Amino acid sequence: MRFSVAGPTRSCTVNLEAMQIIMSYLPRVDLLSASYASRAVREMAIRELLSRPLVFEEVRPFQSWCEFVLAERSRLACVRDLSLLFEEEDWEEPELEQWEEFEAYEDEIILTHEELRRKRGKLLLEVLRRATRLQRLFIVWVQDILYANPAVPLVISYLPALKSFEVEPYSVAAQYSVTAILARMESRLKFLSLQYVTYDGHADGSEGVWDYDLPRALGLHLQHLEELHLGSPHGRTPEIRSTTLRTLKIPMGEEEPRPRELFEAFPNLRNLLLFYDQTSNDPFLPVRVDRYPVLRDSRISEQSGGHVWSSLDTVRGEIVRLYVFGLTCPVRRLEMQEYQESKHDAAVKLVRYASPQKLFIGTGLLGTECFKAMASKPSLLAAASPGRPHVTHLIITISCPVQTTLLDDLSPLLQNSNIEYLRLAMGGPDIHEDYFESNAVINAWPGVRECTLNLDLNLLRDTLVGTVKSLRMLAFTIVNHAETVWTVDRSGGSPMIAKVDAIIPRDLIRREEA
Repeated sequence: MRFSVAGPTRSCTVNLEAMQIIMSYLPRVDLLSASYASRAVREMAIRELLSRPLVFEEVRPFQSWCEFVLAERSRLACVRDLSLLFEEEDWEEPELEQWEEFEAYEDEIILTHEELRRKRGKLLLEVLRRATRLQRLFIVWVQDILYANPAVPLVISYLPALKSFEVEPYSVAAQYSVTAILARMESRLKFLSLQYVTYDGHADGSEGVWDYDLPRALGLHLQHLEELHLGSPHGRTPEIRSTTLRTLKIPMGEEEPRPRELFEAFPNLRNLLLFYDQTSNDPFLPVRVDRYPVLRDSRISEQSGGHVWSSLDTVRGEIVRLYVFGLTCPVRRLEMQEYQESKHDAAVKLVRYASPQKLFIGTGLLGTECFKAMASKPSLLAAASPGRPHVTHLIITISCPVQTTLLDDLSPLLQNSNIEYLRLAMGGPDIHEDYFESNAVINAWPGVRECTLNLDLNLLRDTLVGTVKSLRMLAFTIVNHAETVWTVDRSGGSPMIAKVDAIIPRDLIRREEA
């Protein structure tokens, strides 16, 4: 950093560099406080804040932010990650007693509102023009952003450093605009998320879905994309090809997707996530239960002769959808959600084909009622054959745990296993490590707080360590409790349990579950 005086000494330069490193670890509230220390510190704090992910849920704060960053030309060069989650607000409906006054000035009010919209459009346009180092852009109400100014779509196409683009278009025109943006984009994306939105457009009242022209939209990016999220299994997915794609998120439908088609389209894929877009209806819901075995068998038969990956790193999805998908290759990390006793046989078949080293089981609302089924024969934790890998890492999510049920039903599941790492996430819905930014778990249902407060964690810990003879690490992620990790040392015969320092449990968990 340079001053208006003769210039910084070497020691001053070192101190400023150290200050910048310190600031990179400070939370937002502390950075805001630090900005009052001096002009130099204020500028450093501003740069640090602007370099972090910026999320705007309302249009007015975004307008103020635009005016702030445009006031100093160098500020927008710091912006890397921008999320626009708002829709353009309309003028407020007047109260009944105000209507007479409103009608007298209606034209002026509407004109003022339109002028405000145009002003915001110009600000947005200028921000995008100057954000030359913007790497990630997430837009929810695409039509409001793209039509704020006629030049906005073109400017987005010309963002030189953009690597990640995520959109949710709520009109077919906006979807066409997104396709055009992608087709002429100067940068080459590594991450792309194309959401689909249903609409009531059929004569019989049923819902339809807008669809992208995928070959046109993705043509420039296919040999650069590393992660792709598609909101619909329908469309023209088999027509696109990419050797660089590593992660695909796509929902399950009756006939699409199919393992063989995805393998031929993305031969180097490592991670497959079978989830549907929350802005659309679940395309798997209309599939009849009696069709599941037929649909699974047809997909399995297509993979014979090596028409599937040799292995995948991660597969994640709801158990029945994974079952119907019928993947036959080994999977290092298998994440099964919405486990129920009625789905046990399907879950066993998934585990037998995948032979995972790391197994995630989400029990959803039923919680510990599922453990008896999990412990039954055939077991979810046993290897398919002596030569196949066995589960060494087990993560179970439980919505509303009960102490006695945990002790009575969890122990039989684990006692004959080879589990080395076990984490219990209790007090919320299906929890994946991607969601952890703090030690809290979502408190989603009444009674959860009482359930978790009544848990005797020391008794639970000691019981699990005594039951699982191979256990070397145990982790609890529980609402109303800090996230806790223990290591288990058995080198001396009797297990020695040591609690991990409070600063590093999350890092240990991420490393073990990676």
